[in-house]
Amino acid sequence: MGQRISTDESSATEAAQSYRKELDAYCSFTMKTIAHCAPVDGSTKHDNLGVTVNSALEQWGLLLESDVQAVLDINKELGATDSACARMLLGAGE
Repeated sequence: MGQRISTDESSATEAAQSYRKELDAYCSFTMKTIAHCAPVDGSTKHDNLGVTVNSALEQWGLLLESDVQAVLDINKELGATDSACARMLLGAGE
């Protein structure tokens, strides 16, 4: 007989929490502004890059958060489908 496939809400939730923790640490990166200390062309470019990087990280975080939610939703739907199929196979769904 083949391997058993099962869903586990607590494992999915634990994985999501771990993923979010790592994501929060990654996306919390910020570049300090330096133009006020050294008002030269290079420092302004540095500060502008920092704004761009922070914006990109924010959007990356939103994208990955939607992936985390999708995994949780998929786990929930697979569990519900598995339960429904088991009820039908056992005659309890009629």
